[in-house]
Amino acid sequence: MTMQITPQDPAMVDFIRERAGGDAYAAYLRDKRNELSSLAKATQITNWLEQQIRNVCPEAVIEKVPSDSNHFNICVTIPGTMNQTGILWRVQVSALTGDRSSHLALLLAQLKLMAEVGGKFGPSQAGSVYQFVSDDESAARGERYVNLPVIMLEPTDLNVCTGHVGVVNYRCKLSPGKNANMNGVELFPFVVLSLESESRRLKRETNSPGFDASHVYSNHGTLGSYGQHPAITCDRVAIELTTRTNANPDRLAMKLTQFLEEASTEYVTRYAPNNEVNAKHFDITVLPSTDAQNFRVNVYGQTGHPAAQTDNAITKAALLFGGLLKMSGKYPGIQAYGRLADNSVKNPKPQSGLTGVSGIAETSVLLQGLQTLTPTHLTKDVQKRMTEAATDAVKKYCKLRSRKYDASMIEMTFNGVSSEAFPPTPIATAQALQSASNALGYDTNHAQAWPVWCAGNQRTSLAIFGPGKISRVAPPDLEDLQKALEISVLATRTINAK
Repeated sequence: MTMQITPQDPAMVDFIRERAGGDAYAAYLRDKRNELSSLAKATQITNWLEQQIRNVCPEAVIEKVPSDSNHFNICVTIPGTMNQTGILWRVQVSALTGDRSSHLALLLAQLKLMAEVGGKFGPSQAGSVYQFVSDDESAARGERYVNLPVIMLEPTDLNVCTGHVGVVNYRCKLSPGKNANMNGVELFPFVVLSLESESRRLKRETNSPGFDASHVYSNHGTLGSYGQHPAITCDRVAIELTTRTNANPDRLAMKLTQFLEEASTEYVTRYAPNNEVNAKHFDITVLPSTDAQNFRVNVYGQTGHPAAQTDNAITKAALLFGGLLKMSGKYPGIQAYGRLADNSVKNPKPQSGLTGVSGIAETSVLLQGLQTLTPTHLTKDVQKRMTEAATDAVKKYCKLRSRKYDASMIEMTFNGVSSEAFPPTPIATAQALQSASNALGYDTNHAQAWPVWCAGNQRTSLAIFGPGKISRVAPPDLEDLQKALEISVLATRTINAK
C-alpha cells in the first residue's frame, strides 16, 4: 500500500497544538506516568492498560496476544471509515532504552487525542493499530501486522530515525582447562581487552551512509554474579587479589593503589575521553591472611545503556587487573592470583557448573555482552571475528602466565538475539513525522540511523521516534512528551488521510 502525504489542515494543526500542549494533557501524561510507575507485574499492566483504553476509546478493538506472566502484548485497532489500516504504532517496553511509563502514557494520550480530533474533524479514512508490548519476543509473537508500516516509540530526542544498528550477543564461558591453581576469572581481562580491540577495528572499517563510528560499540554486561544484563553497562565488580611476596602488606597496598590510579587514567583516556565517569574508580581493602597478602579491590562504573558510552566497571576492571597480571609475569618472585569477591555468596546454588557452593571459589566464570554493527558488516562475520579475538586472548594469557592452553578454556557462543543492521531509507512514515513537526514549528531533524538495535526487525518501513535521550536515565521532560504527542497525532492523521 502506497501512502500519500497530504498537506495538513491549518485548523487541525492549531487544534492539536492547543490541546496537546495545554494543561489538561500535561496533567493526563503526568498522572498516567505516575500510575504506571506503581505497577510491577505484567498482568497488572495489562489490566490497567485495557481499562484505560476503553475509557478513552470505547470503539477500540482490543486483542491480548497470549504471553507468559512476565510479559504483555496488547494490540488495539482503531477502525477508520474505510476497510484498511494505515499504520502500526508500537511502544516496546525495555529496561535498556529508557523509561517504560512515559512511552506507555504517551501512546494512551495519543489514543485519547486522536478520538478528540476525530470528533471535531471527522474520523480518519484508514484505521490504526497501537501495540503495547513488553519486549522483542512478545512483539514477534502472534503479530498479524507484518505488512503495515511501523513507528516505534523510542528515546530519539524527537528526531526521526529509519535505519538502526545490528547487534551480536555473546556468551563466553572461561575455565582453567587442565591447569591447576587457577580459575577462569584470570582470563576475563585478556578476553575483554581483546574484544574491545576488535570493536575498535570494526569502528575503523565502518563505511555506511547514515552511520558513523559512534554506532559501533561493545558492552560487557555481566561477569559472574556482577552486572544486571548483557545489554546494560555494569556498575561494580569486586575482585579479591592474592599475592605471595615478602613485601609489607600496607606498603604493597600503596604500590597497588598507585598502579591502579595510573591504569584508571589510561581507562578514561582510552574509553571515555569525552564522557562522564565515576569520580571514584576503585577502592582497596587489605584482608587478613596468615600466608599471603590478600586485597579486595572494588571497581566502580555506571549503569546505563551502552549506546551512551557509559562508564563500564567490567571494562575498567579488565584494564586494571590485566595490567597487574601482565606486570606480575615480569617478576618471577611475585605470584598474583584473582577471583571474584562475593561471587559464591551471591549465587549459592550452582548454575550450569559455573559457580560453586557458598564458601568455595569458582573455577569457571561466565562473561556476557554484545557488539553492535553497521551494514558494513554481517552478524556471522562479526561472530567469527569475536570468537577468534577471544580465543587468541586466552592463548596470550597462557603464554604470559606459563599455562598450558587447551580448547576447553574458552567456550564462545551466540545464543542471544542477534540482528542485522538496517540502512536509513526514505519512507512515508518518516516523511509524515517530519512534515508534522515542520507544520507545528518544531526543528525536528531526520537523524542518522538509530544507535540501538531492533532485534527481530525485518522491515524496511520502520521509523523510530520519541521523546527522551538514551544517555539519560531520567524520564523525558513533560514538555518533550507533549511535543511528541502533537507530532505523533498530526502525523497519524496525515498518514491515514488517504
